[in-house]
Amino acid sequence: TIHPPMRFTVRLMRRATVSSATPSSASAPDAMAANDGSDSSSGWTSNGTVIGSTAAAWLAWHVRTVWPTRPRAASAPTNSRARELSNAELLELECDLLVPAALENQIVEENAASIKAPVVLELANGPTTPTADKILDDKGVTVIPDILANAGGVTVSYFEWVQNKAGYYWGLDEVRSKLKKIIEPETRLVCAIARDKGISMRTAAYVHALGRIASAIESHGTKAFFSS
Repeated sequence: TIHPPMRFTVRLMRRATVSSATPSSASAPDAMAANDGSDSSSGWTSNGTVIGSTAAAWLAWHVRTVWPTRPRAASAPTNSRARELSNAELLELECDLLVPAALENQIVEENAASIKAPVVLELANGPTTPTADKILDDKGVTVIPDILANAGGVTVSYFEWVQNKAGYYWGLDEVRSKLKKIIEPETRLVCAIARDKGISMRTAAYVHALGRIASAIESHGTKAFFSS
């Protein structure tokens, strides 16, 4: 398996073809000396830029001799005080805040009762199943739902669309400022609904969203209204 960052280099090496002037046992300086860069016939192009034989030879040498010696990530802890944790164990650790941020359906009926974190912040889409969500709610665990917690990404995607339509682009500070003006009030509203109605934040987020939809439909009018 070729490590992704090396794919371009490996393709380059194959196309460049290290010539007989650069034997497989040559060192990098030898390879450079054997190819002074004046000959680009063995070069390779991907976007119209010719890569001379010097660069090709160096990259070929690097892939062949340096890359295999690069340190790999340890498969097991090297510190005697450390230990490996499975994904299941990681979710059940004692912590102040649990952030499932990658995969869906990670907190499920089988492990929900073992979750020890008092707050779960869902940055992934759908990391908690409905059954597990009920178990967490019954335990008093506060779940900040995905539709609120990771809504910033969708909001900024909308900002990108607006900027592309206008042909005028904002700086990072302006993007963050505009996002803050949207996310913080919505979060306060969801928290207020959850508190006032005695429901979970997920249910409160749905109540808030459905209320917005109902208002929009009412503003536009309904089929029954126009038919009466």
